[in-house]
This record gives sequence, C-alpha cells and structure tokens, in this order.
Amino acid sequence: MNLRSMLKGIAPVLLGGMLLTACDGGKDASKDTKAATKKADAKKPETKLVVPADMKAEAKADAKADAAADAGAAADAGAAPDDAKADDAKADDAKADDAKADDAKADDAKADDAKADDAKAAAKADEGKKADDAKKADAKKADDAKKPEAGPKVNAKELYTKKCKTCHGSSGNADTKLGKKHEIADWTKPGWKAKWSLAKVEGIITNGKSGTKMKAFKEKLSAAEIKALAAYSRKLGK
Repeated sequence: MNLRSMLKGIAPVLLGGMLLTACDGGKDASKDTKAATKKADAKKPETKLVVPADMKAEAKADAKADAAADAGAAADAGAAPDDAKADDAKADDAKADDAKADDAKADDAKADDAKADDAKAAAKADEGKKADDAKKADAKKADDAKKPEAGPKVNAKELYTKKCKTCHGSSGNADTKLGKKHEIADWTKPGWKAKWSLAKVEGIITNGKSGTKMKAFKEKLSAAEIKALAAYSRKLGK
C-alpha cells in the first residue's frame, strides 16, 4: 500500500468527522457557540499524520519503479531510431560490398577479354609467321630449281693440258709441231681477245671449226667442262 492510497483512505474519515460536528451543533447554534468552538479547536494540539516506515519504503520503491519504467520507455523510444539507423548503416555497407563485388567481377571480365585479345593477336602473329616461312621456303625452292645442278669441280688447267696443249701449246701461242703444221693462230698476240669473245670460244669448243682440224667436243665434254675450258683458253690470250 503506497502513500497515495493511504491518503485517499484517511481523507473521507476526516471529512466525515467535520460534518458530524457541524450537524451536532444544530441549525439554531449561535455565533458565540461557533466562536467558542473555534477557540476550543485552536487550543487542541495539532494532529499530525504519521506514516509508517514500511509504507514510506514502499512508496519510495514504487516511485523508483515508476522512474525506472519511465526511463526504460524513454530508452526504448530513443533506442528504436538508433537501431533503425544501425540497420540502415548495415544495409548501406551491404550495398557497398555488393558494388565492390560487381566492380571486381567487371575487372575480372575485362582481364579475361584482354587475355583473349592477346591470344588472338598471338595466333594471328603465329599464322603470319608461318605464312612468311612458307613463302620463303617456296621462293627458295623456286630459286634452287632455276640454278643449274652443281657438278664436280672442273680443273680447267688440267683439262686444257689433256685436250688442247698438243695443238695450242701450253701458253696458247701454238708453238707446237701440229700448231705450225696447221697454222693455228697465236692467242698471245695483241688483239686476239677482241676478235674472240667467250661465247664464240665456247661455240668452237662445243661444235668444232669447219675447214680446220678443230673437232667438236660436245659429245666428249660436259657443258660445265666446256665453259671452264673456254674461260681458261681465253685467259691465255691478249
């Protein structure tokens, strides 16, 4: 039972006592009686309301409980917006994380595209290199086909000694028995080279010279040997 309830219980009792006193005096009581009553009342000691200690403690406890309840309600009222703000902050953080994840995916996609482009470029370069190598190989084959087959190296001096020295002499001056007999031209005289070009000398060695003892060697010598022998012979002349 708290102080407020106790006061509510005492108030009617006191009010009833006062009414009863007024009724006992009657409607015909004089002013003197009222004055005497006032004096008597003034002489009476003042009645103080004594509240038991346990009721005071209970009242204090109730007041604390009410204050705590009010504080809790206020705290709840204040906490709700804070919690809402915290939730909003978490939602914003989640959105930021999602945005970062999307950016990371975009970067990965770009990296993959770059790798794909590099691979394509490398493939094209490789194809181009292979094409160039193939063209070079074909060109080399064509050049090799055009070149005459390389035969054994011809020793022109040795060939001249075997085939020509008997008539034309070792120096080309025709100072031999057959050279004098057949009146073979002396190649060492100035102006001989001007009359006999390399092609003309090759033709005489190949087909011989009509009206002379110079016979054809096309059936006895190869084309390479004829060329080498013509070049050596003309080299002896002037």
